[in-house]
Formats: sequence, C-alpha cells, structure tokens
Amino acid sequence: GDGDLAQDYNKANDAAEAERTSERVARAALQRLKSGKFHGGPAAFGFEAVKDEQGKTKEWVHHGEHAGWVREAAERALNGETFYAISMDWRTLGRLSPGGGIWHAETLKRMVLSPAVAGLREYEDALHPAPWEEIINRAVWEKLLTQYGPDATNDADAAPHRDARRRYLLSGFLRCAREGCGKLLPATADGTRGMAAYFCSVASTAGCGKLRITMAPLDRFVTESFLHSVDDRTLKALAATGDTDQVATRTEVQVLIGADESALEELENDYYDKTLKKPAYLRQRARITERLEGHYRVRSQCDSAQSRTSLPAATVLRQQWPDKDVMWRRSMLAATIDHIRIAPFPPGMTRTLVRRRGEDDASLAARRSEHQLEVLEKRVHIEWIA
Repeated sequence: GDGDLAQDYNKANDAAEAERTSERVARAALQRLKSGKFHGGPAAFGFEAVKDEQGKTKEWVHHGEHAGWVREAAERALNGETFYAISMDWRTLGRLSPGGGIWHAETLKRMVLSPAVAGLREYEDALHPAPWEEIINRAVWEKLLTQYGPDATNDADAAPHRDARRRYLLSGFLRCAREGCGKLLPATADGTRGMAAYFCSVASTAGCGKLRITMAPLDRFVTESFLHSVDDRTLKALAATGDTDQVATRTEVQVLIGADESALEELENDYYDKTLKKPAYLRQRARITERLEGHYRVRSQCDSAQSRTSLPAATVLRQQWPDKDVMWRRSMLAATIDHIRIAPFPPGMTRTLVRRRGEDDASLAARRSEHQLEVLEKRVHIEWIA
C-alpha cells in the first residue's frame, strides 16, 4: 500500500544520504591527507599523542622510550635475529606490548612493518607522507618490508638470506665510544668511498651519525688481538682436547636453535592469522619448545666448558681460521670478547700518508701498514670476558 511505498522511499532516501555523507567524509580525509594535516586518532606504537586545549589529538611525537624499542627491533631484525627471539628477549626485560601484554613475534613484526614508523600513512592502498617525524628512515623500513613483508619468501626459503645477513664478523660487538652515544655500529657492505664499513647510524640505531671505521682492517686487527690473547692471557676454552670439537658442537646447536625459533615464530604467525586452531597450535608449540629447551641445555653445557678448559693454541686457531665460516669465527670471538668500543679518529693524526721522495712501493706499503696499526690501537678498545 501507500504506507509501504512511503517506507521504501524513506529507506532509499536514508541510504542515499548515508552514501553522500560517506563520500563527503572520504573527500575530507583525502584533502587532509594531501594537505599534510594530522588526521587524529590514537598514536601508533613508538609515538605519543599531543592534545590541544579541547582534549583532541593534534600531533604525534616520538615516545621517550618506545621509539628506541622500534629502532632496536628494526636493527636486530636486519642483522638476522628472528622476531620470536627478539620478542622472547623483550619478555625477559619486562617490556609490554601496545595492548599491555607480553610481546609475540607477530605483534612485533606488525609494529616494525607499520608505515607509521617510517613517517608514512596508508590510504586506499597507497602510501603518503605523514605529518609526524619518522622513527626509522624509509630506506631502512623498505628493507624490512622486502625481507619480512607479505611479499617476502617463506621462512624456509629465507633462512639462507638470514645467514647471509650474519656475514659480518663484528656485527653486534661494536659500540660507538663518542661521549653520550654508546650505540651499536651496524655494518654496510658498500660504505662511502666504496669500502665496507661499520658506522654509527642515525636511522637504524639512533646513533650520533659521526663515527665510521673501515671494516677489513678492523676485522684483521680484532682477529689478531684475539689470537694473541689466546696465548698471552690463557683465556678459557671451548674444547678440552686441544681441538675445536666443542666449538663445532656449539655452532651446530646454535643453528638448530635458530631453526626452531623460526619454526616457533611461523607457528605463532599461523595461529594469529587464524590458519591454525588452538589445540593444534598448543601441541606443536609444546613439541618445539621442548626441543628448544634441549638445545639450550646443550649450548649451556658448551658455554660452561669455558670455565674448565683452555682454548686451542693460537697456532691451531690461526691455521683453521681462513677455512672456517663467519658463524664459527664469531662463536670463538664471543667466547672471549664482551664488546668492543670504537673511538673517533685520533685528533692530530694524519688520515692518509703520501709517498716520500724516492720511496718505493714496498716501503710506502710498510709505512702505511704501521700507521694503520697505530691508529687502530688508539681507536679500538676490546672489553674481554673475565
């Protein structure tokens, strides 16, 4: 009847008005985005909201503590650590997730891959510059997205790439010794002047950005210092028999730990993506966790051997060093070195030696080598494990 027609007309009219309102809101949001205006809403992790007199959020600024966590997670992920390992470390430190609970690998990954941390915001599947300051720069964020985003390879395929990211001998050992800094020095394979280097990065570690040291000579210097320390200080061992069997065992179990941590991370991803039901998740998690605990015990036994035995003679290590991979070498260094502080270039020392009149190539090379050693002795301070 007429009443039904009127009711249908009113419903259609309401629906049309709702659609027009939605379009106006969308146009207004797009206009705010294009003009670089703040869109409101709760702050993403790593930021805190600044409110106006009416209590409305007017901007986001870096959170005094959480922004540093974002940079730390980004750096550690790029250096090859799994999100599961990082999340477990943060649980130990008592750090809470955005929801106030413990950190999970998937939560941590979403946080690091959020466009907001790179100073971007997403609208209709497109990224646009945001009116807040980035926590990690876009180039670093895009590397993370390439390695861990939805288009990245799966864990099994990505494992060799994670190992490749651990190809730097001193990654994780180096600290900036500039006053007030103390940040980790990440590595770059194509540093300035075409040379690989370790550097204090503003973008990835919130460092001072004012310190850099060329990789190859530093790696050689630390290696030689380590080998000399074996004889000079009779440092504690990883092998009682005079060979490196214990080192090999520890390296092998560390590989197994990495594989199981990755498997556990993938399991959590499946569960939080709702592709795995809770009973199956709990069963598989229990199996992997039990296996991990066994690996951790073996690693602990290997580490405890340090307090009872002596490292192989430096001559044995020196012979084996060129044939061993970086993981093996790093495990040897980690048995004796806590960290390494890198100081700025010594004031008053020349950076480049020029050829003297009548000096031949061999003499110039020897003088440059001696000068380089003198510089490194002033810049590099190794903190040995007691």
